[in-house]
Amino acid sequence: MLLSLIILLTAMPVGSQDSTPCLFDTAAHTIIDTVTVGLVAAVPKGQPVQMRHDYLLAAQTIQNFFQRPAQLRLPFWARTVQVRGQGPSITGLYGYVQFRLDQLGRLADTEIHVDMSSPDVAESIVAAIRRADSANAFLSPSRDILHDHGIIRLRFGIVPDIGRQSIPMLRLVVPMIVIDSVPAMISFPQLGYPVALRAAGVGDNVLLQFVVLPDGHIDPGSLDLLQAGYREFAVAAIDGVRRARFRPARIGACAVPTVVSMPVSFKVRGW
Repeated sequence: MLLSLIILLTAMPVGSQDSTPCLFDTAAHTIIDTVTVGLVAAVPKGQPVQMRHDYLLAAQTIQNFFQRPAQLRLPFWARTVQVRGQGPSITGLYGYVQFRLDQLGRLADTEIHVDMSSPDVAESIVAAIRRADSANAFLSPSRDILHDHGIIRLRFGIVPDIGRQSIPMLRLVVPMIVIDSVPAMISFPQLGYPVALRAAGVGDNVLLQFVVLPDGHIDPGSLDLLQAGYREFAVAAIDGVRRARFRPARIGACAVPTVVSMPVSFKVRGW
């Protein structure tokens, strides 16, 4: 069942680069939109496609035990959007869910990792997983899942209300803040290419998501790895992004935090 949640937003000061309060016309930059947040399978590269079905079955079980949060908070950056084409595109409602099941379908340990921009949604997901485990509702994992240490890997995303590749969890009515200018990269360090992978002619496309702060630095705690085929490339890309500098997003004269998705490509010339 989808839940309708309304997030209330009031005018607020935004810290600028000189650390003085910076105010802008909130109403003039607000667009109300409705999105459905759900869970999708996060199948690691090279793993059997069948694992996607197993992950979605686990997500369906979580949905069955999911209860509406008593409140819903979202940080400012998670509501920032740039209007393009026919409508706004919100990118801040992402994150991941990861936990382990034993061969009987019970939680293999007490660790449930949930990373999401709304702490209230994250807490509700954890509670749903524990309720499902208490009811013995998770199916026994397939051989492929057990071979991967019983790990269930899911990601949050904006999903359709009905679909085979995702499980909707809740519908949000979001007052989105439209930014006037998006972040722009000022500097990016030269990355070291993993020696063994260069010798083998192997390349990769890494996709990272993170928050660019008003001072042009990234928030290290917001770094999220969305895609990578090889751990070595992911480590190199993350190291580079941590040292990168950006021109921050702006609303009027105010520098504001916003979420950015950035691809980092590795390619061996001549291959």
